[in-house]
Formats: sequence, C-alpha cells, structure tokens
Amino acid sequence: RYNGIDRFVNENDITLSLQSIYTNKLYDENSELIDNRKLIFKLAQRYYGDAEVVSDTENIDFETRRKHSDIVASAELSVNDYEAYAKLEYDPKNFSLSKNRIGFKYKPHERKFISLIHKDDESDRNLIVSGAYPISNKIHIFGGIDKSLTSGKKNKETTGIAYESCCWAVRLAHFKTSSDVGYDYSTGLELVFKDLGTTDSYVRNRIEKRLPEYRVNLD
Repeated sequence: RYNGIDRFVNENDITLSLQSIYTNKLYDENSELIDNRKLIFKLAQRYYGDAEVVSDTENIDFETRRKHSDIVASAELSVNDYEAYAKLEYDPKNFSLSKNRIGFKYKPHERKFISLIHKDDESDRNLIVSGAYPISNKIHIFGGIDKSLTSGKKNKETTGIAYESCCWAVRLAHFKTSSDVGYDYSTGLELVFKDLGTTDSYVRNRIEKRLPEYRVNLD
C-alpha cells in the first residue's frame, strides 16, 4: 500500500493456492515439434491474520477488513498457435463474480497474431483487440483498440508500421488516447541500429504497454 521504510501495512497473512498443469507434446521422426498442447488451472485465496489494517483513507488511522480475500481462479488452454483463457474473481460473501477476464489469441509468430480480450470489473466492461501482420519479409503493420462497452467510447487506439533490414530498423506509431475533453493524439518514431540500440525506448515501451501481445524486438 505504501512506499517508504517508515510506512508498512499489516502482513500477518497466508495465501493458499492450487495449480495443476497438463502438457502433451508430439514430435515427428526428425524430432521437430508438430503438436503442443497445455492446460493450466490455478486457484488461490488469501486469509488475513489482522482484523484491522493501516488505512489509506484521510483522517482514518485504521480500517477493518474481512478474514479472507476473494477467490481467484484461472484456466488456460493452448493448442499449438491458439490460446484461450478465463480469469475469474469470486466474492464468497456476496456470492457473485467481482471481476472476470476472458481472452483468445492466435499467434504463429511475433509479427503475425490477433488477440481479443474482454474485461469486466463490475463498474466497466472493456473489449481489447490487437494484432500484427507481415506485409513482406521486411515490413509489418500492427495496431490495437481498447473500447469501453459500458460507455461505447474508445479509450485507446494504436496503429503503426515497422521496416527492418540487415543493419537497421524503423518503427512509426500513432497513439490516440481518451481525455476529459475528447482525444489526445501523438506520433512517435523509433530508429534502431542493430546491436547498438534504439533512439527512443519510450515509443517501444508505450507500444508494448498498449499491445501486450506485441513483443517484436527490432534489435
């Protein structure tokens, strides 16, 4: 909750979790992987040892809390280039789902993929779509949209194009971000010299933050 050596939150807690993983891999006669399947199931809940904790509300020193957290569960299934998952947060006190996240992804390689994510945290529902596609061996395009299904407004929109050669690469990205008065627009250019570095790591970090599945290292 707090940063700094003089402020600590009560941590007399214990977390219980369960994880199960099933994998199945099939190789051909040349020892090349031709079929790869994985199923992962996770379940966790935290139990609190202190009934009161340091408050983050103004003029209140301590606040009470329940004896346990919500139950968090997830299931992930991947078959070769396809992946689907569901992550749920269940409130046992109110017998309801407080949060959920469902996603699907097709990703044969870093420069060719499509990803769809639906998020619901009770107050807002969002749909996030992102992808990349290689036009040629040297050029690929990428983009993504984060839209609120509750309000119908686009929160973020990202589009871009990248060119790569043997010694250098360049990436151009355009960002559209929702604000209180409309939208903010910005454009960034990243020039990369192989084995030397990039001229603008901020552009790369911003792209990867908006498009989590897009992990193309131009170095």
